[in-house]
Amino acid sequence: MGSERSVVKETFFRLGYQPAFDGLRGIAVLAVMAYHTYTPLTRGGFIGVDVFFVLSGFLITTLLLQEWNQNGAINLKNFYARRALRLLPAVFTLSLVWLLYISLFRPEHFTETFKAILFVLFYCANWAKAFGQGELGWRDSLGHTWSLSVEEQFYLLWPALLVALLRLRLERRWILSLLVTGIAASAVTRASLWASGSSAMRLFNGLDTRADALLIGCTVGLLATYNLLPQTRGFLLTIKGLAIGSALLLAYLVFRANWSAGYMYLSGFTVVAGATAIILIELLGSPSKLVLLILEAPLLVWVGRLSYGLYLWHLPLYRITVPVVTHPEWTWYERLGLRFAVTFVVASLSFYLIEQPCLRLKHRFSAAPAKSA
Repeated sequence: MGSERSVVKETFFRLGYQPAFDGLRGIAVLAVMAYHTYTPLTRGGFIGVDVFFVLSGFLITTLLLQEWNQNGAINLKNFYARRALRLLPAVFTLSLVWLLYISLFRPEHFTETFKAILFVLFYCANWAKAFGQGELGWRDSLGHTWSLSVEEQFYLLWPALLVALLRLRLERRWILSLLVTGIAASAVTRASLWASGSSAMRLFNGLDTRADALLIGCTVGLLATYNLLPQTRGFLLTIKGLAIGSALLLAYLVFRANWSAGYMYLSGFTVVAGATAIILIELLGSPSKLVLLILEAPLLVWVGRLSYGLYLWHLPLYRITVPVVTHPEWTWYERLGLRFAVTFVVASLSFYLIEQPCLRLKHRFSAAPAKSA
């Protein structure tokens, strides 16, 4: 039994730091930020959120499975402590700063903003928007936090379920089947609700109707960790071709997609997640030098590292700049430039002064075995 276990461990894929993933995050967050400036070239930039969903599912699943293979167990307490250190300091800071700003300069919006912040801090902003809350805070300045709520709900559910499945010694094919069933169930639920007349707001924000992207990422993580992705020349060439097509498709959708259009709810969001998954598989295999040159560009990697703060702060800061950028003499690219500049300054302060010091505490909750801690 011991020798068999060691052989299994040796054949497992181990995920180290991949700068290209940060590059992909950078592109995704820039698309979302541009989308919220209402520029004519990025009307579909909202799909950047789906890229984040797939990446989240992939990374969390891969890290959990690596911990299981290394230790024979997963410490959920430490996992949630690491997640808290990553997510909570920045969102607490945003909440306090924004509430202070509203109390000083927009006191008439204090009550609605305080209520919205409660939705944010309890990670249920998505359900508030899905079931009639509408705008969160002063003209929806916290509305973008719906996706953070979806991810946090996923973090609460999936790791616990995965641990249970692993403890039951369920075969990999059954875990994979469960993931595929979940993907299909989410996509079918979304399409069925759309066909029956449910609102786009309900379907765009619900965990049940957006889980397919997260689960597609989980599926790639499982396949990669268990070395179930073929490494034959034919497979790699096929993936390379599909990845090029996927990148072109995502670029087209960033320019043309409409978040409230029926095709997005009938199949579009699943297609976006699938295209992102193919690009991930390409990065895990043998990515071309051109792809790495783009995604590992230092500036883009830096943007990806700042992506959480950029996402958190951009919409409130955009709201503050409205009186300036709505001046008729401002062009769309001048509006975009000002808003990007302000957001990058604040997100950089958040990253270096708040997020990074807290992240340095993560080693206290390491996934490594106790004897090597």
